[in-house]
Amino acid sequence: MNFLEKLIPRIQVLFRTLYFAQPKEITRMLGRFTRNESVLILIAAGIGVATGGVILAFNWTVEFAGDYFLELFALSQFDEYWQYLLIPLIPALGGLGVGLLQVYVFKTRAGHGVPEVILASRFSRGDIQRRVMLQKLLTGALSIGSGGGGGREGPIIHVGAAVGISIANLFRLTRDQSRTLIACGAAAGISGIFNAPMGGVMFVLEVILGDFRLKTFTPVVVSAVAATAITRNVYGSFVLVQSPTGFSIQLPEYLLFAVLGIIMGLMSAYFTRVIITVENWSHKQRRVSEVFRPAVGGLIVGVLILFLPAMMEQTYEPINQSLHATLPIWLMLVVAFLKPWHTAITTGSGGTGGVFAPALKSGAMIGSVFGILMTMLFPTLVLSPTAYALSGMGAILAGTMHAPLTGILILIEISSDYSIVLPAMLTAILATMIAQRFQRNSIYTWSISKPETRIGSFAYVPLLSAIPIEQIVERGAAHVTTSTPIKEILLIFENTRHDAVLVLDEEMRYLGLIEFEDVRSFITERELVQGLVAADVMVTSIKPVYESTTLDVILKLFDDYGWSVLPVVSQGEDKRAIGLVTAAEAQTYYRRSVTRESV
Repeated sequence: MNFLEKLIPRIQVLFRTLYFAQPKEITRMLGRFTRNESVLILIAAGIGVATGGVILAFNWTVEFAGDYFLELFALSQFDEYWQYLLIPLIPALGGLGVGLLQVYVFKTRAGHGVPEVILASRFSRGDIQRRVMLQKLLTGALSIGSGGGGGREGPIIHVGAAVGISIANLFRLTRDQSRTLIACGAAAGISGIFNAPMGGVMFVLEVILGDFRLKTFTPVVVSAVAATAITRNVYGSFVLVQSPTGFSIQLPEYLLFAVLGIIMGLMSAYFTRVIITVENWSHKQRRVSEVFRPAVGGLIVGVLILFLPAMMEQTYEPINQSLHATLPIWLMLVVAFLKPWHTAITTGSGGTGGVFAPALKSGAMIGSVFGILMTMLFPTLVLSPTAYALSGMGAILAGTMHAPLTGILILIEISSDYSIVLPAMLTAILATMIAQRFQRNSIYTWSISKPETRIGSFAYVPLLSAIPIEQIVERGAAHVTTSTPIKEILLIFENTRHDAVLVLDEEMRYLGLIEFEDVRSFITERELVQGLVAADVMVTSIKPVYESTTLDVILKLFDDYGWSVLPVVSQGEDKRAIGLVTAAEAQTYYRRSVTRESV
């Protein structure tokens, strides 16, 4: 035993030495090898295969834990009255296990997983550690299996990204290549877990990366195909949801689908707002230990599933029932509106899970209720509520993620029904438009956005209204008085690189401005300047701005009036001149701000 205790640390040191102290020649050869795009595609295929294997392990773990907890649920119902006490304790037990693992074993913070992947892949920020693979495997099984409100896609996307970054680090790839391989892992995860390779690819391109370039698209597709092939080889070409197929949609029905799209847009905004509100509130509650917080959330969740078992995320049976319109209308409405609370309490308290599958459930039930009501109102026009339930699923995905293409493709693939394409497209687009009017950020980006930024492709794009100009003011600007001869002003322009000269009074207050263009003609015709002073050529129509003036105001002034420079004065009563700000410097500063945020 003592021999092994001494040997293992030495082996670890040896491997670290071999890895981090490779000869430069080997490192250069490895760099040249991995720069080949064909090699990157092969690596992406390897990531897909590895992620497919992880998906199999994750599903087995969740199902194993789910079977165990279902037995506990069954045992707790031995008595009609005792079940009211025992059933809420089962999710609390699962939450306690999650808290203990996260705090004492993995020493990581809880999270959806997808926002962290967006930060790492799109912005090269944050750190996806290898321990995430085992952490999500175990905490996801405990949280989902015990009745938590999160779905499977969040953890598996995070795990796939961890596989991608681990392989990227192994080959010492560039930052851009690492970003791509993280996206490959995420695409493999969502494709394999839902048996939806096209939807997985579109999810990554539209939500994770925001990048549709061919050099990104190709490895992502290969990874998604590889992972789906692995899962299909084990599970077969399964369909995630079971519903009637082959709908015949009559032309007037598209008006009803448009109404459904608007309703689902409002529902998407409600779903996202509940998630944001509950999680923000939960993060402020510091009185409960990180260890016991998931257990408290599990206890609350247990009360919900005690009365509404259809909210559990272990199977898709409630969704299938709503697609066949076999559930009561009141039950579907209650579950649809409480489902985001169920999910938010789980994830906000520290449980593991995603919001993808819960959104599908709410969308299916709202769509089914709408379809049932339409069959009652228009029995000769609407023949089945199933088409509306399916369209509701795609629409709520599109609305919560602000990604209509992803919602459409995933719906088609998980239902294996292409007759729903046109209604799905209409409802998804309308739902996205409505949801964006009420929620600036999507369900995945609200936690990583900032008040002064918005999320664009590859970078946090800083808002112009949040950038003051104080850092770009030219404080050493030349200044003259109204009586300064033009000859001296010409010498200032000839001997310095100033774009303009301030005209000030004796107390350094701003009076006017002289730009180089105003005196350019005097350079070749010196005789014309005899007797001329600054007061004769200065421009007084250019009004000064303050240091606190924001970049949006400055750029608008430059654009509206064609000015190339603006004077800057203090905000005190004396309005003393401080310096100048130029249009070129303002535009350069904004570009640098965008670049700095993307690094």
